[in-house]
Amino acid sequence: MQDDKTGGVPIRTVKSFLSKIPSVVTGTDIVQWLMKNLSIEDPVEAIHLGSLIAAQGYIFPISDHVLTMKDDSTFYRFQAPYFWPSNCWEPENTDYGLIGKRIRQKGKFWIVKNGPFGMSTGQCLIAYTEQYVEYDPFITPAEPSNPWISDDITLWDIEMRFWLAVQDLKKQPLQDVAKRVEEIWQEFLAPGAPSAINLDSHSYEITSQNVKDGGRYTFEDAQEHIYKLMKSDSYARFLRSNAYQDLLLAKKKVSWEGQACLS
Repeated sequence: MQDDKTGGVPIRTVKSFLSKIPSVVTGTDIVQWLMKNLSIEDPVEAIHLGSLIAAQGYIFPISDHVLTMKDDSTFYRFQAPYFWPSNCWEPENTDYGLIGKRIRQKGKFWIVKNGPFGMSTGQCLIAYTEQYVEYDPFITPAEPSNPWISDDITLWDIEMRFWLAVQDLKKQPLQDVAKRVEEIWQEFLAPGAPSAINLDSHSYEITSQNVKDGGRYTFEDAQEHIYKLMKSDSYARFLRSNAYQDLLLAKKKVSWEGQACLS
């Protein structure tokens, strides 16, 4: 196949820009030679056979590293017989030494580029843990306790008790209304109340004026406000709160080391 004097593939030297490329053949010449000498009628089959020969290392392309045979003017060159895989040369100690040296050089390159793998993994783990430890409820308990984890109903229990107390006030006898109004005020709305409720300033001012002339409907405005709070989505209000926004802002402040590990 290589001897063009006895009907092989024509080997030639072609001119390139300011240089010459010696001892090359074109993909078209190889495909035509295979079809002629192996009685192949389909060019696709000849191209496939040429690709298999190139994949085994007997032919290699000049311009790129794609081993697929092309039926065009792409230049190929025959491998020297010494390097044919069919020779099945036994590797010598020199070959093993060269391979070992290349492997070590490759390992050093990746260590220099990415750092020691074990040390990098440990640093990433420590940085990740230090960054998120205060947000992990299993390691750092929330203050106040997270009701979604602890099932603590303190916050909404206070609002519910106030609403029920106002409802009960409306059913009290007239002679007991003033006393009951004062009890509700001292427990839920007075400064330093043991069970202070979340009331806006407008409702609080109206309720403060109503307490002076206590009646069954003294806390009507406050009760309506508390009812709206309980009816609305408490979790959505928490997401809009300043406490949660500050938590998100602190989480976004990631250290440079943490960014390098997570990227």
